[in-house]
Amino acid sequence: MTAAALWVLVAATGARPALSVEQYREQLHRLEARLDSGDARGAAELARTLRAEEVHWSGGVLRPDPRVLDPIVDGHGEDVREALAVLSSQLGDGGASRAPASPDGEKLSALARAQQTSEIRWSKGIPDAPEIRLSVAQTVRRWLSSAWDWVVGRLKIFFRWLRSWWRSPERPESPASGGTAIQTPVLLVVFAVVVLMVALGWLVLRTPRVAPPSETPRRAPDIEDADPLQRDVGSWQSRARTLAAEGRHREAIRAWYHAVLVSCFHAGALHHRPGTTNREYASRLGPDLAWRADFTDLTTRFDIEWYGRAESTPEAHQRFAGDVLQLLPRIPRRAAA
Repeated sequence: MTAAALWVLVAATGARPALSVEQYREQLHRLEARLDSGDARGAAELARTLRAEEVHWSGGVLRPDPRVLDPIVDGHGEDVREALAVLSSQLGDGGASRAPASPDGEKLSALARAQQTSEIRWSKGIPDAPEIRLSVAQTVRRWLSSAWDWVVGRLKIFFRWLRSWWRSPERPESPASGGTAIQTPVLLVVFAVVVLMVALGWLVLRTPRVAPPSETPRRAPDIEDADPLQRDVGSWQSRARTLAAEGRHREAIRAWYHAVLVSCFHAGALHHRPGTTNREYASRLGPDLAWRADFTDLTTRFDIEWYGRAESTPEAHQRFAGDVLQLLPRIPRRAAA
């Protein structure tokens, strides 16, 4: 859809170049003639075409006045009939009965300054023209229409400049003949660029934006849980269940392992020595203990979960807790030697 619209705009740039003051005046006289004959539709079509043009004169460039043309496009030509006559008179008498008078340079300068300072856009009207009162809806509609005409005009200027690169210097474009059509290679290049831009825009809009994964801040393990002697066996089991209920399975596994260590300390099978590693504890168990292999297996699994993982899964915690509950009754309950 966008490509088709731009293609129409490109094709439209093959029209005649900017109007001269005489051509502008002639078009205004044609508007007056159509309004006088009651041809409102023909006047609206001519006004719609004219408001997208530019008028070149010796003092610069001005745009056909939207305050006069927009009501004609909307079918209210009689409301601006007097303003149209004033505008035509400012450009000089274009009658066929005598040689055309030179355009009023002072009036043209006033019109150009009015457009440059936005006097016309902000409802100050045409210099020396009767006041035209518009409703808010009409004003907004004409602002939008003027904005569209501005875009079309700028595209015409751009493609006119682009066409000038392919113009033969031996046969310059003649204003009287209305200019030459845009060369086919230029149209093909422009069309290819438009299609490429539309395709890239479509890909950008269709590409899903992947939000960066939100990193859930990991809670630091409680300091008091680092010392196995901080609690007895039963307290460590309660602590492990509380941590598991909170979803802190890695810390719960540590609590279960501390319950096993404390049980070994109380049984006298091991003696607490700060700085001793878990593997060293496992190696110091007597070889005659039937549960020595189970303690070594729990030690290896605890080291993997605590030192090798950032988080433990509920399944790993469930298996570890089950093995601890099977091992604890096998450790004799007696005072340490």
